Amino acid sequence: MRKILVVVLLLAFAEIARADTFSSFSAFGIACDMDGSCNSSTTTAPSLTVVSPEGQISVTAEVQQLTLSYGSLSLTAFAQGSMGTVTPSNSTIDATIGFSDMVTIFGGVGVGQLSFTAQTVGNIDNENGRCSGHFGSTASIPTAFTFGVPFQIGAQVSAAPFGFICNATVTSAFTLTGLSVTDANGNPLTGYSFTDASQTDYPFLNGTFVPTPEASTGVLLAAGALLVLLLVLARTSA
Repeated sequence: MRKILVVVLLLAFAEIARADTFSSFSAFGIACDMDGSCNSSTTTAPSLTVVSPEGQISVTAEVQQLTLSYGSLSLTAFAQGSMGTVTPSNSTIDATIGFSDMVTIFGGVGVGQLSFTAQTVGNIDNENGRCSGHFGSTASIPTAFTFGVPFQIGAQVSAAPFGFICNATVTSAFTLTGLSVTDANGNPLTGYSFTDASQTDYPFLNGTFVPTPEASTGVLLAAGALLVLLLVLARTSA
């Protein structure tokens, strides 16, 4: 029984898994001289420049602005292309950023319901109307959860301009503006608390954010508690 107690104590202060952020980039460019000779390249980096063999044409695809944080995402991508004699010189970049987090809500019993509001932005700006692109944003937030049990939330935005004989800039953004919690019957909940792996104070309506102790703090607390327990056991055995 004493061994079990020590194991449970150590597990209670084990390191909490951190949430993750992610990004994905895929760029392509082709640049051709007036005689039709071309260079092309692809990359998974957020920028790419391709110069034609004779250096007459240069195309660029890049992420110009990126803001990636828990609850707020913003992305601007640019692609520039021009016309060669035989093959049009063009570029494109497909960029996606997002976040994923584990949230736990306390203060209720059983199953609760969750809803959210968000502000989204999407825009395609091109030089002469001949360019194209696309943008989008998605949120992964459950409508139901269990109090005291961690669940995952997340969102992502994408921007993909295509520069063909012109320049194109695509902007996409997502900002979480509110989270509302109700009980299983749909009654608004007040006085509840929440925590999350990223230590982010999300905009929960009528909720209180409770920071989680850092892993190092937890280890120290566990070590101190274990020391006290050993002292108590030693005195009991004496």
